[in-house]
Amino acid sequence: MGYSKLLGFFLAHAIRAEIIITAETINRWRAHRLTAAAQTAFAAQASALRWPDADFSNIPSAPGLLRVRRAADSGDDLWSVFNVLRKT
Repeated sequence: MGYSKLLGFFLAHAIRAEIIITAETINRWRAHRLTAAAQTAFAAQASALRWPDADFSNIPSAPGLLRVRRAADSGDDLWSVFNVLRKT
């Protein structure tokens, strides 16, 4: 096996391992349910990270940040809430 083929083999293996880890993380996040209070706290913390220097009068409220825009993102699990906030 030539150098480039060997490198390609190792890269493919590394990518496969990362995909498996990512899928496992997503599944754990999907299994973790958030209460309405936890969703609101998560949204508040996410907005502080996303807009660290913003005037808070211009930032949407937690209910506005948590508004589901796609049916695929509806749910009270951490993965769904994360995706809703990410797409705000």
